Amino acid sequence: MTDHKGYNDNEKWEFAGFIQKIVEWGHFVFTLASITLGKGLKPILSSAFSNNGTLTAIVIPDGVTEIGGNAFSNCWLSSITWGKGLLKIGGNAFEQNNLTEIIIPNGVTYIDGNNAFANNPLTTITLPASLARYESGRSGFSYAFSNTVPVTVTRITVPTNMDEGMLRGFPDGFLNFWKSQNKAAGTYVLKGRLWAKQ
Repeated sequence: MTDHKGYNDNEKWEFAGFIQKIVEWGHFVFTLASITLGKGLKPILSSAFSNNGTLTAIVIPDGVTEIGGNAFSNCWLSSITWGKGLLKIGGNAFEQNNLTEIIIPNGVTYIDGNNAFANNPLTTITLPASLARYESGRSGFSYAFSNTVPVTVTRITVPTNMDEGMLRGFPDGFLNFWKSQNKAAGTYVLKGRLWAKQ
């Protein structure tokens, strides 16, 4: 089914073959320093790589369509490189990491509102236009960034046609200013205590 290397603490784990999914096995994996995901992967299921305290970066390859709940929770990620084709990000998928910037790739239509990126020291969030087109989840990701957005975020980029309900949980100052700009698409920056549109 796949070629793989390494499975000991602090070793590199490489999924080099053609695999179609990574199953729920996070409780076996604790201190991998490096993970390489190969072509052919589709979903990364729940808790696949959670609780890896030494994992600092991950590259999601092209073709991955779904990242399951808790897939990378409680790691030490400071960098995510997104591939093409991602559609869905599950609850708690990247909770409790060390991420300062999140640029959700265009094409993602669903982010679970259950703390998908909670408890990260985020300063920058960029949301894609594809989220605004996702009708059945128009309030679905409003708490995806809980315990993060009101505290540390100073830069937010939103697309056109973003529903106000989707941004519930974002700072009141940002929401009020965004609405005063007729909910215009663009990048909004916190300067001192006031938000401004770039």
